[in-house]
Amino acid sequence: MREWRARLAAILAGTGIGAAVDSGTKSVAETLLDPSRTPFIPFVDLSLVYNRGVSFSLFATRNTTEAVLLGGVQAALILALFVWALRARGGLEAVALTAVLAGAVGNLLDRIPDGAVTDFLHLHALGRSFFTFNLADVWISAGVALLLVDALRRPTPPKTEDHLAARDA
Repeated sequence: MREWRARLAAILAGTGIGAAVDSGTKSVAETLLDPSRTPFIPFVDLSLVYNRGVSFSLFATRNTTEAVLLGGVQAALILALFVWALRARGGLEAVALTAVLAGAVGNLLDRIPDGAVTDFLHLHALGRSFFTFNLADVWISAGVALLLVDALRRPTPPKTEDHLAARDA
């Protein structure tokens, strides 16, 4: 029971801190930036954009009903991720899911007031413009990358036939 409470506390703390940092950077971006691009670091400029969809503006909403529906889907996915994080098989999986949760919660909280997510980091290279994102997107991407690493480092369970053959031998 103590381990479960510690995991719950860690997930809630990590999610809260990640979402708060994301919200803080979005607030600063909205205060200081405009849509024009300002050089920041190589390959990244600062540029204020509002995304009414999900990744790469997919499923962009056009009205309040669609925004509420998208927010509901996000909330359901957050709940599923939270349950998955509580049931994580290892520490890396739990950390990865907490990062994804932090990003998802940060973006949902940003979407609630007006149906849009604030993006401000514009990725570009070699004269090509790619996409604009925020720290919540970084948390989500890092969490997914960690989930892949965790999946690749786990031993492959034996196939049923191999397991039965080994047992019968």
